[in-house]
Amino acid sequence: MPLETNNFNKMKYLTVMCFVVLWLIASNKSYSQTIIQDPHVQAQQDRMVATQWGNWLPKPKYFLGIQTNIHYTLTWGILAPSRNRSYKRGADIRPLSVTGEQTQRMALNERLKEINSAYKTIADSTGETALSELQYNSGLISEGDPMWLIYYKKELKPVTNYNLNEAVATLSNEELSSMIDCGTIEWYDNEMLRLKERLNSILTSNMERSGRIMAYHRILLEYRLVSNKWNSNIETANFSLAISDGRGNLSPVIRGDAAAGFSQWDTDSDYRIMESIMLNTKIK
Repeated sequence: MPLETNNFNKMKYLTVMCFVVLWLIASNKSYSQTIIQDPHVQAQQDRMVATQWGNWLPKPKYFLGIQTNIHYTLTWGILAPSRNRSYKRGADIRPLSVTGEQTQRMALNERLKEINSAYKTIADSTGETALSELQYNSGLISEGDPMWLIYYKKELKPVTNYNLNEAVATLSNEELSSMIDCGTIEWYDNEMLRLKERLNSILTSNMERSGRIMAYHRILLEYRLVSNKWNSNIETANFSLAISDGRGNLSPVIRGDAAAGFSQWDTDSDYRIMESIMLNTKIK
């Protein structure tokens, strides 16, 4: 008896499961969507995209000159709204037609891409040119210029390495004292410091190479003038000291009798004095 009861329960369970499966299948079929294949909807979709402008479905049908297709009459005919007839007889408004807005927008985008590419090429070229000019004219690498290394660095070394103590180290105490009294030392120090400051400014500033070289040359010419005047002042100081040292030899003549002094006057002595001056003085 218990065995028969178990078999009955199993059959009952299987039957219930079959009904559940059938119910689920039926439910899914009832709730599934049906694809609508309407040629009129497809024609409208074609008109709105790019396929064609026309295919005005539904088509008119005539019998003895009388319109018999009620669908055409309600969609495009006399019973249709005026906007439908205007739409049918109007211009091609497809976004992707030859003259459509979307077609024009895409063409404009392509043109803008070409313009952007051209601008990018110009900008890159300008940037490369500016970078090369900056490297060429930058004050950071001005001391690597061949003209500076080969010529001007050597010629302007006294300016770049100027030091007043080194400049007056070769002078004797008498020469130094004499040149301080006449203001030559102060003048020379101011001129050399001015040239040194200008040269440092040129070396560190950004400028064209040609302008930098011309500035080097101007400073070199000014330095040569200052150097020549400095040497001339040294010689003048030496000459003054030499005259001062020779006053003792001239004093007997000056202290002697006036008549004797004039009687001892010799024009050859004037010539020798001038010759000595010319020999000891360099005309710059």
